[in-house]
Amino acid sequence: MQKSYPIDRYEFSNYDKHLALKPGFLLLVSACFLCRDFLLPLMVAATSIKGGSSNLAYLLGDPGRPGRFLTGIPALLAMVAFVRRSPEAGMLVRQLWRLGRWLLVLACVLQIGSSMSSLSFKGGNLHYDSGATLAFLAADVAILSYLLLSRRVRDTFADFPQPAPPKAARSRPPQIP
Repeated sequence: MQKSYPIDRYEFSNYDKHLALKPGFLLLVSACFLCRDFLLPLMVAATSIKGGSSNLAYLLGDPGRPGRFLTGIPALLAMVAFVRRSPEAGMLVRQLWRLGRWLLVLACVLQIGSSMSSLSFKGGNLHYDSGATLAFLAADVAILSYLLLSRRVRDTFADFPQPAPPKAARSRPPQIP
């Protein structure tokens, strides 16, 4: 099994049962945060089933950001690769995994641009709709830095479980010449 990094760089517990480097906790949290425009409405809808408020209008669209769901699509594709990552995965999942870091970077850049578009400077002062806009912007910048600078993120997306050998090759007993 050929790795693009020294295998002893990480402890054994950082590898999954297929000896592929597992995504770290911070990477998983970052990917979920970048999918927030998809996950947050789902979480609110799930909690409203038990009798809570079902008014999702405040989550489903800010008139100033009608395309905000588009910013999370690259991160959602990376999440699909997270979930489907196994030796049996097809070529599409393997390609999404290989591009996963850059998909997350793209989602970050798109979300930073979306947040920046809601900021304005009037009379030399910064004006914004809410403190949440600045908090999301700061978090997106921090995640972008993490994705670009972390060796662990680079190594994780460079590693994928090896495909399983074909069934015919596994079931045949070895032949003696």
